[in-house]
Amino acid sequence: DQPRSRGLGDVYKRQGDMSAAYNKVILKKNGMTHILTVASGIPPKFPSNFTYKVVTILDSPSANLKAHFNSCIKFIK
Repeated sequence: DQPRSRGLGDVYKRQGDMSAAYNKVILKKNGMTHILTVASGIPPKFPSNFTYKVVTILDSPSANLKAHFNSCIKFIK
């Protein structure tokens, strides 16, 4: 078995809410290096400290998330 990489979901479990994504100490403490944001109006908070991919898309049932899957998967890998 390979060790599972830690994701922000794991950080949320300890921190409790979205504030974890804006807390550089928590992100670094948990080994975060890359951050994927899929939202509208949420710019990178620490662009000089982490590598970001931002997919600007509205939170709407008509939003075409599938169009971004390949680029997001490449970023995650």
